Amino acid sequence: MIRSYLLQLETGEEADPAVYVDDQDTAWEIDDRFAARDGSRWRIVAIDPAPPQLAGEGFEATWIVAPLN
Repeated sequence: MIRSYLLQLETGEEADPAVYVDDQDTAWEIDDRFAARDGSRWRIVAIDPAPPQLAGEGFEATWIVAPLN
């Protein structure tokens, strides 16, 4: 199953990239780390439910993320 997540910085701004697509059906948790398709690396700081509008567009959740150097 493919799952999409909206990425947001702790400041409230969209991350770049703004979406992460998981085609491995991973059970993601806070503090997990992942690499976006552009190669950037991130850590999940918080996981919020997707607002109804985004859920209707196929998003599972909004991840609050912090970049990893």
